[in-house]
Amino acid sequence: MDPSRTKSPTSDARIGAERVHPATDSVNAPGATTDATQLPARERWSRALRALGRVLADPNQTDQVLLFSTYANAGTMPDRIHRFLDHPSGRRLFEERRTIDAKSIDLAALGQLPAGTLGRALPSS
Repeated sequence: MDPSRTKSPTSDARIGAERVHPATDSVNAPGATTDATQLPARERWSRALRALGRVLADPNQTDQVLLFSTYANAGTMPDRIHRFLDHPSGRRLFEERRTIDAKSIDLAALGQLPAGTLGRALPSS
């Protein structure tokens, strides 16, 4: 195993420069996973705040936003998913399997929005 991949007090600083898989919090190791819902609250929040610190230090690390959200919301995620699916509108949206594509929105109109807006960026992504 590469020694730079082992957990150490300085490894968090290296994580931001490497590929992080937000849903699993694994670094360059697709097989290694961490189920955020199974972590103690203190550990989840520690990891969430580290991810927040990384994105604040470098706003280009947008993957850290997802990592922050994963850990910050993990304790309530199962309940929120059940509430969403138990509601008739939520169930209908889930069953419709909606996507954001040229069939569901007018990408040409979005392309006419002002530069620097999310709507303008969407058609080009």
